[in-house]
Amino acid sequence: MIPALKAKFEELRLIDAADIEANWTAITPEFAHPVRLLKIVNLTDADLVFTTDTQKVFGEILVPAQTSDIYDISTNQFTTNISGILALSVGTMLYVKQLEVPSLKYVAVSVMYGSEL
Repeated sequence: MIPALKAKFEELRLIDAADIEANWTAITPEFAHPVRLLKIVNLTDADLVFTTDTQKVFGEILVPAQTSDIYDISTNQFTTNISGILALSVGTMLYVKQLEVPSLKYVAVSVMYGSEL
């Protein structure tokens, strides 16, 4: 029998355009499970950058205004002596900052994780 997991989602994270600043702003809460799929929807009218490391000046992910990105993090498995599924760790926080001042709508972040059947 092939081992299987059930796909589950954490609660949707929302941050209003008015709360996004020029400095890193946390999109709370931290991830409660190892994240296998990450979806960022930028419904604002401004280009935004995202990171998990606030020491990075320019961030890691650019999401232009009124677009979305999906990261299927667990697609690739390690084939070396490090075995397992690639995932964002429990306790990881996602941060956002503006490249332009957003004035409309919000950002939505969805995360999927695997759970035993």
